[in-house]
Amino acid sequence: MILQNEICHIEINIDETYTVDSVDNRHYDVTLNPEHYRQNDFK
Repeated sequence: MILQNEICHIEINIDETYTVDSVDNRHYDVTLNPEHYRQNDFK
């Protein structure tokens, strides 16, 4: 999804390789976790 106006441009994507609390994740400016998942929630 792309949100933009005259001042800014924001692109939102889902990273399918992202794992909660993993040290191998890429660095992002912002990580949204709307359900407040933790690592053990995916088992």
